[in-house]
Amino acid sequence: MKQLEPSDKNQNIYAKLLIIADSEQDRVIKSIPQENPAGCFVILMEITRMYDYLHFGPKDEIEKFGLSFQEIDVLKSGWNLAASILFKPIKQFSGIPIMESTHKLRISAISLLYQFGCITLLRRTAEMVKSGILVSDSSEGNIFKFSMSLDGKAQFLDEMENSYLENLEDILEQNEKNFYNGWELVNYDNVNTIFQNSGSFLSKRPGDRFSSLKLEDLESKMTPLLKLWDSGKGIMMGYDSTEELDWHFMAISTNALAEWRDEAGIHPNLKIEGVEVSHIIAVIMCLVSFDLKHIKFSSIAAEMEKEILIFQSLTIWCSLTDLINDISDFTRIEKRIIEQVFKIISFKANDAALIRNHTSKFMPLIIDLENNFVLRPVSGIVRNPLNTLKDLLILRNPKLTAEFNKDRESWLRNYLYAMFMGTRYHRVDGNIALRIDKKFITDIDAVIYDNVTGELALFQIKWQDYHLNDVKKLRSKASNLTKELEVWTKKVYYWISSQGVDQLAYNLRFPKNKKVSESKIYLFGLSKNAARMKGYGFELKEKRIAVGTWAQFKRNRTEIGPSKSVFDNLFNALKDQENAVVEAIPKPVTFKVSDKEFYYKDLWNVAEDNKK
Repeated sequence: MKQLEPSDKNQNIYAKLLIIADSEQDRVIKSIPQENPAGCFVILMEITRMYDYLHFGPKDEIEKFGLSFQEIDVLKSGWNLAASILFKPIKQFSGIPIMESTHKLRISAISLLYQFGCITLLRRTAEMVKSGILVSDSSEGNIFKFSMSLDGKAQFLDEMENSYLENLEDILEQNEKNFYNGWELVNYDNVNTIFQNSGSFLSKRPGDRFSSLKLEDLESKMTPLLKLWDSGKGIMMGYDSTEELDWHFMAISTNALAEWRDEAGIHPNLKIEGVEVSHIIAVIMCLVSFDLKHIKFSSIAAEMEKEILIFQSLTIWCSLTDLINDISDFTRIEKRIIEQVFKIISFKANDAALIRNHTSKFMPLIIDLENNFVLRPVSGIVRNPLNTLKDLLILRNPKLTAEFNKDRESWLRNYLYAMFMGTRYHRVDGNIALRIDKKFITDIDAVIYDNVTGELALFQIKWQDYHLNDVKKLRSKASNLTKELEVWTKKVYYWISSQGVDQLAYNLRFPKNKKVSESKIYLFGLSKNAARMKGYGFELKEKRIAVGTWAQFKRNRTEIGPSKSVFDNLFNALKDQENAVVEAIPKPVTFKVSDKEFYYKDLWNVAEDNKK
């Protein structure tokens, strides 16, 4: 396993960047009057309003701020640090401290977010330089220049696979001939009827089960419901709703939560602090639907009612009691259960310190002032809110990581086996332990035998969370994954060479008519979200295993089709893609921090659609 080693120069730059970041943080904190918790919250409120506005405000108005997309990205990275400093207990206050959003206040909020964002960027830069992901091209005086290392660019490969798979599924869904690359395409709802049939079948992506609830021409239905509301601190947006409108946005939210739950790996059997995950997801589903409706009303208001201050209308605040009542009425879940859910999912003042060094973008759905009022940033839906919740819960209690990891292996194994149904394949249920003289050597997470060719596929399944951008945590996960896959491969082949293929067939509980040949054994490392770790400084050297993400594996399986040697083709395709090249157009940018400049040649890129 090749690992990038930090040079003396990198260590020197690393130390310099952290000193600059610390100094800048001290300077910014001293510039903020922190004696008054309510005053601090007013600043945080305005920062959160701008965060929402930069996501969902009118594009032509946002452009007037003159910010590049890189600057906006860095701005958004500053919210964690801002919240950790500004969010203090204000439970003794009645209501929510607010003030009217003025141009001067908005510029101040953007400036503060920018400064906090740059501090976060410098800390991430330091870790990337230390690890060799970023290369320091020069550091003369107060000017620092950085570029991505050749291997560092490989980080984009796994992320792009999700787009590749989505594009492929769009093609399959729109296929009117119901045949693709040797597959007969069947509707998802009918897939169970053909699982044990002979032939080459592939299910299309499931259709939208809630399409009948969705409305056409939303603007004509929503505009009459829009109204002005004088908050006493400026004219804001108010609106009424209808049952059909509520169900429209709930249908969208339900589909989104199904995808988010799968992406986050939140298993349906999980309980969090004694609360069923189904109840937690139901509450979040309601919050997301409310936010979607609010965002749509704000976009209509931006076009129709020029008096409404969209700047301060996007971020919602309300009574927690009213919110609990609304969700209970809609879902028929007991209020006491919903109260328990809010205790789990709400971001409180004592959570703020937890995210000070958390560099992944973080915006909760609910900010609880603990005085029966909550703040609801609509940008909490931009990033998968279940990942945000998971981050918060693990920051509170790192031991919960094991709870989230439970059942993931079997979950992904079920997905895998669903791609190899029918009479051609033999699948082995559960996990298989390999022992020598009762001593455990290793285990096999999934087994598929091709009855036609005699090919045997053995899988090691990994489902780690890679939605973070914390360099230390990502490199730790990358190191662990690479090491574990290489060690697993060596142990499996050691066991086979020691015990023989007949004993392997016996351990796999194969019928006697299924013969195993060592030349037809293929090892796969299947990772849910990230597999190619070269971009984090850890290169897989073991040639006897092919690794891929779930999206990558599924795409390759579909494109290979019902070939004569499926596992041989899959193995070779994944091996070819291990060192794929990402073609990307660099977007250089310079950030100024006090009297220093930081030039990034290609930390931001526009990736081209290239699977070479």
